[in-house]
Amino acid sequence: MTLAPLAAGEDPGRTPPHRQMPQLLLREWQLYFARFTDHYRLEEQQHREAEAKFLQRQDQTVQWLLHGKWKVKKTSPSGPPVDVEQTTRERLDEFVAERARARDIESNEIATFGGDANARLQVAKRDAAQLGTELLGSPARTAEWLKQLDALEQPIQNRNKLLKELSAEIKEIEERLRKLPDSRAQEEKQSLARLRGREADVNSELQGLLDKRQALRNDLDLNKQTALMKESLRDVLSAEQRKMEPLPEPIKPEWRDWRMLEWSDFLVKYGLTAVGICLIAGFLTRTACVAGALYLVFFYLAMPALPWLPESPRSEGHYLFINKNIIEMVALLALATTLSGRWVGLDGLIRFLNPFRWRRRTAVESPVERTPVPPSQPRPQPATRPTAAATTQKPRSWRD
Repeated sequence: MTLAPLAAGEDPGRTPPHRQMPQLLLREWQLYFARFTDHYRLEEQQHREAEAKFLQRQDQTVQWLLHGKWKVKKTSPSGPPVDVEQTTRERLDEFVAERARARDIESNEIATFGGDANARLQVAKRDAAQLGTELLGSPARTAEWLKQLDALEQPIQNRNKLLKELSAEIKEIEERLRKLPDSRAQEEKQSLARLRGREADVNSELQGLLDKRQALRNDLDLNKQTALMKESLRDVLSAEQRKMEPLPEPIKPEWRDWRMLEWSDFLVKYGLTAVGICLIAGFLTRTACVAGALYLVFFYLAMPALPWLPESPRSEGHYLFINKNIIEMVALLALATTLSGRWVGLDGLIRFLNPFRWRRRTAVESPVERTPVPPSQPRPQPATRPTAAATTQKPRSWRD
């Protein structure tokens, strides 16, 4: 999750922060914003307010990515782990470095160093995954975080309302004190002192709640930033719109907006399912065999079993040029040369029930009907073959 680069000549100090929004995150947010406006049918004024809040959340997210603070425990060679403060940008750089280290070990060291490199690869992948999880967050943690924020909102509103009421009462008593003589103002002064003490206590409670909320808002990750964006958009809804069914999630892009990876996931997932069902049911057997063989060729090309390439850490054994994908591909191509689907399967059943096949078979097995010859006409005599004598007779000369 890297920041989008600025165009050549752009000044980062004068460029709005949302111009550096990471592209993957921005695509996810824009998809949610479009579905949100369509689902709640926002009016023109609401749409403008929602756009302003949307850009504001983008600016705040980019600022967090650049300058956010993290407290991280770092191992110390001379003692216990110590707490170190890092920015979100430094955490991102550390994540990118760990991921690059894992790729370097997998590409260059495994084939040479073997088991020791595999151990270091697992450590590098674990560290990169841990950093990625911390930066991205988890839906469960985000849901709990939102519950804690919601639990603080009502007490904060109650304290603010109580402060307004106390402030109005204090002003009212102060107005009366200006009009009363000192001899009759003693009771009012006691009430005023009591209200000011109560106001100070409520202010103290409110400040404590605000500090807790601020601490929660400082404990951010990308999932929580997305949750804050959604909450800010809901602020523009009217009372009737809030009663509507919430926008169903997760928001998935339509097939027109799919990227190459999403197309690949779809074709592999459902293509393999269709090939497997056809092979099990014996339906379009030859076509399914050829399609399955093509899939296996692509899987082999994605990670071939070549000795000079790194070995897949998830492989079941040690291969040299030929792995199980090639063996299964050859088996499918051999099966494509047979009529296995007609032996046991839907192909044989469809062929057996094919009405055109039965018509052809009936036409071949039934005798040919001869047309009767009317009695008035002489029956045509079949042509006779010439006898051997006729064939051996000498041709007549002019004398005969």
